[in-house]
Amino acid sequence: MTVPVSASPGAALRASSRPAPTPQPLRHPPRPAPAVKLYDWPFLFVLGYLLVEFGRPHNWFPPLGLMRPGMFVLVGGMLGLMARGTLPLKATLAKHLLAFWCLMLVLVPFCTNNRVAFNGTRDFGFFLFGALLPMIAHINTYERFVKAIKWWVYIHVPLGLYSITHRGMGVGSFLTDENDFALALNVILPYAFAMAFMEKKARARIMFFGVVLMLVAASTATLSRGGFIGPSHCAPGTLFPAPGRVRLLHPDGHLVAVAAPRAGAADLLHPSVVLE
Repeated sequence: MTVPVSASPGAALRASSRPAPTPQPLRHPPRPAPAVKLYDWPFLFVLGYLLVEFGRPHNWFPPLGLMRPGMFVLVGGMLGLMARGTLPLKATLAKHLLAFWCLMLVLVPFCTNNRVAFNGTRDFGFFLFGALLPMIAHINTYERFVKAIKWWVYIHVPLGLYSITHRGMGVGSFLTDENDFALALNVILPYAFAMAFMEKKARARIMFFGVVLMLVAASTATLSRGGFIGPSHCAPGTLFPAPGRVRLLHPDGHLVAVAAPRAGAADLLHPSVVLE
């Protein structure tokens, strides 16, 4: 039979002399991040740049050119970066653009025509800090991305109508050349096509499909060989089945247009896919 041994008086005294544990303060759960306002003023300057660069309002109404709208939206984009402190240095695309601009700066003294090299580097700097970096920084939610794409598509509607009614000519600036204008119309075509499948309302889908047909007619009106060769070489890629891609060839062999899944179109237009 085992007899339990009682603790010594010294051990009991040491145990009683230990300080009591201090109570830990209550930890409040972290506050949720504030919701991003959809239309804040830096984002509006991004939309304004798209309007000035592609919509060319100062070519539709020449007196607006006296106000230098291009410089206005670029300076606004720079102010948006400084006010928000949101220089997107973590984005891979931003790092590459900044590295390329720094390379341009370094090579200016070694160019044959330093004046032209300096002017090109200066203009690209305005374009980088006033347009490209604000796009990466402020189009930071999926809702903003969709709004920007829709706005970009809407801008090309009057441009396409102008092309149809003016024998393929653009409204002005780089859009005057038929090849450049056809390129601008062809670039916007897939986004308008994807938006047609992403819309939930039938009226909105019909509208975007109408925009697609109008853009095709406008690109055709330019009679640009490059405008025809580009889409004609890219279109066969839709014949091969792939996730999130529109299939034009039915397994039975009939040529039909099958809508891509909405989730696939959404993944195709996600900012991480486009910007990276």
